[in-house]
Amino acid sequence: MAQRYLANVVGERPGLDCLVLGCTHFPVLRQAIAAAVGPRVRLVDSAETTGEVVAGCLLRSDLRAGHRTRGRDGAGQAGVRFLATDAPARFARVGAVFLGEAIAPEDVELVDL
Repeated sequence: MAQRYLANVVGERPGLDCLVLGCTHFPVLRQAIAAAVGPRVRLVDSAETTGEVVAGCLLRSDLRAGHRTRGRDGAGQAGVRFLATDAPARFARVGAVFLGEAIAPEDVELVDL
């Protein structure tokens, strides 16, 4: 599918040497995108770069957690909260792909922005 969508992009730009992945969903599709555009096109992953910058900020500010716990605990331990603006079950399913581990839909809090 990536080949079909990217064929025109690559075909119309023979000098294309870099493609910026500017959406949070693209890291999951990175391998398919790389195969579609070929080895001459360098992929820049904005999500990876953003993560590196955030990690650096947390490190410099001494805000990194030593460990991670799930859910909302009152024990003062570092925790992970999942907030979604749409369908907690869908967020849990898709989020698990990015996180690399299961997310229970009941651990996702629906918020209204």
